[in-house]
Amino acid sequence: MSVTAVGAGRENGIFLPAGTVERLLRVENGAALRLYLLLCSGAPDGSDGICKRLCISREELETAEACLISHGLALRAAEPAASARTSSADRERAPVYTRDEIAALKNGDMAFAQIVCEAERVIKPLLGESDLRELMTIYSYYGMPADCFIMLIHFVAARTASQSDGAKRPSLLTVKKEAYRWLDLGITSAEKAEEFIRSELDLTSKVSEFEKTLGLPAYTTDDRWILRGWAELGFDAAGVRLAADISVKRKGEVILAYMNRIIRGWKKEGLTDFEAIAKREQAAEHERELARTAAARRGTRRSSGGERELSPGERAALESLFSDK
Repeated sequence: MSVTAVGAGRENGIFLPAGTVERLLRVENGAALRLYLLLCSGAPDGSDGICKRLCISREELETAEACLISHGLALRAAEPAASARTSSADRERAPVYTRDEIAALKNGDMAFAQIVCEAERVIKPLLGESDLRELMTIYSYYGMPADCFIMLIHFVAARTASQSDGAKRPSLLTVKKEAYRWLDLGITSAEKAEEFIRSELDLTSKVSEFEKTLGLPAYTTDDRWILRGWAELGFDAAGVRLAADISVKRKGEVILAYMNRIIRGWKKEGLTDFEAIAKREQAAEHERELARTAAARRGTRRSSGGERELSPGERAALESLFSDK
């Protein structure tokens, strides 16, 4: 089998949106129509199994596959599946489901009905038609499984509550953006969702630890992304504390942007472990002390009327002293 059917839901039966039905009605190849239904219901493994099930030859199968692709009803195996087609252009091509289609799916598909139930419980009660249409698009058109979708809804709700001290619920727009993010990342199963959520919770915990270490909250979204970036780079609170101390020593205060330059400089040098960073900074401080001493000696010689050329070591020390991260 070299193609994947698109445009249909497959939870507790096959649901065909009006747009998909219109495309199917334009298909004149009977084998292609039967192939589409077989793909939607779960095709046998391999082309031989499909040919046997449909009683067609390999050549007829290839013709049927090409027919479905030409009508926008299938993708070749090498192409991204519907769940990955979330670019702005692909979103514009997503079907606009009618009120009757939404009602039919909600009443006939228990999995989608559960998604709606959880969304109304977590996001807001009595979702409107446009809200249900968005949920249906993510579930039916992009193909996000119900269990994964429900986990996404609760993840977004927990994140919003954490960021607002429990004062806010997520908007459906927020859920929609996160769904696109998951689809782009290939998170389309409960297992992948669990792994992703664990990673996100770990990053969130580290950001909170960084805030405590610095003694200040990340007031803006940009601040939070800076702290999150340090966690993603693999730094811990001890490394952040050292960067803060350096910022205070050189700038007189904690400046996140300056700390970001320091931390990312460490990363470029392959340093994330606190002990290795501390050794590096001690060595750098020793070099700066040598440079200060050399500069002081040079000043003394000038005041006494003596002049000499700086040695290569002294010159390098001075450059290190006056160079900034």
